[in-house]
Amino acid sequence: MPYAGTSPYPTSPPAPVRKRPSAWWFGLGGVLVLAAVIVFGVSVARFVQTISHTDARFPDDGRHAVVLPAHAKRALFVFGDFAHPSCTAVDGNGSRIRFQRVRDDEYTYDGWHAVATFDTGDGHLTFHCQSFEAIADVRIGAVPDRHDVLALGLWGIAVPLLLGGAGFVVVLVTAILWFTRRPPRPGPPAYPPGYPPGYPAYPAPAPTAPPAGPVTGRPAGPPAGPPPQP
Repeated sequence: MPYAGTSPYPTSPPAPVRKRPSAWWFGLGGVLVLAAVIVFGVSVARFVQTISHTDARFPDDGRHAVVLPAHAKRALFVFGDFAHPSCTAVDGNGSRIRFQRVRDDEYTYDGWHAVATFDTGDGHLTFHCQSFEAIADVRIGAVPDRHDVLALGLWGIAVPLLLGGAGFVVVLVTAILWFTRRPPRPGPPAYPPGYPPGYPAYPAPAPTAPPAGPVTGRPAGPPAGPPPQP
């Protein structure tokens, strides 16, 4: 006889399957970190190029004509411990260039230190220098101003930190969700409703049909007995 009725054993609903995040999130985090590295590298490279670029270089004695960017701030550099050169300059219009003395340690790069800054005027300058000691070279180059420092702080520090931090957080959160949301292992097979675990589910008996063909024999009736007495 098949088991009837509800099962006395409580059944728990299957645990919900938590999906893993898409692998594209790893790519997004990596792109942000890579962008931070690129922005930092470009900003530092531009700053270094600004302070290391040489517009002109000539001995600190005699007359020298140079072409510089117009109306830009430049500086005269000397190498090492050489004495400050005695130089004057005029631009293409004949206007005298005004030099402003700076401290020896205010602008330095790779052994060169600035001794004076000036405005380039129209850019076509003629220098007249006089040296009383051993002849050394004078280098003309750019000096970083506050705009260069602010640009380095913004694009070289703030923006890379923002992009790199966002990329790191995206990669970290995605990795945590990826490893904690693994697909669940297949559990035991589900039992039919109404049967407890371990109880076999017997099918209901199939209905029987009467036998086919003619029916032979004496019809059913009262059993035969002695004949009645008169």
